[in-house]
Amino acid sequence: VKYANIILYNSKRLSSLAKNMLQLTLLDREEIELEISTYSLVEQMNRVISTQENQAMEKNIEIEFQVPKKDIVIDGDEQRLEQVWTNIVSNAIKYTNDGGLITISIEDTGIGMSKEVVSHIFERFYREDKARNVEGNGLGLAIVKSIIDLHNGKIDILSQVDVGTVFIVKLPIEKQKFMNRLKL
Repeated sequence: VKYANIILYNSKRLSSLAKNMLQLTLLDREEIELEISTYSLVEQMNRVISTQENQAMEKNIEIEFQVPKKDIVIDGDEQRLEQVWTNIVSNAIKYTNDGGLITISIEDTGIGMSKEVVSHIFERFYREDKARNVEGNGLGLAIVKSIIDLHNGKIDILSQVDVGTVFIVKLPIEKQKFMNRLKL
């Protein structure tokens, strides 16, 4: 049973790595056609949070979603942007200590990052030395950056070691703001 679990764990890791590499290759070629639709960002964030709750509960982490008074409706590739939020929230859970808090704007009370780490965080396979014991393959944020770029958006990071990290994602709300980048 012990060896079967080891084999299962490593095969899942390899599968995840292969899937992420394929996705990055496609995103790099910029031959991706975004499937644009108009949808509720608030509903999407609620879905993402519900898929990540078990992972958060295992570490006794609270996810707080500060829901805006008005719904936010955007034009974007719903599936790809959902992956962006899932990757960011999942990373926040991985790097937040037990009993911590994740506030969706997206902030965490995690371990934070030095300026050196922040300068490399979107590079493929980059993982900080002290993060080596955390599950992952160092591709999630590279994918996030590629998807945000395809939407003509911007992602900034504010981080302080032993305090936490804030990812600020800015997306154009209206389709015409990023249509020039699409091959239609």
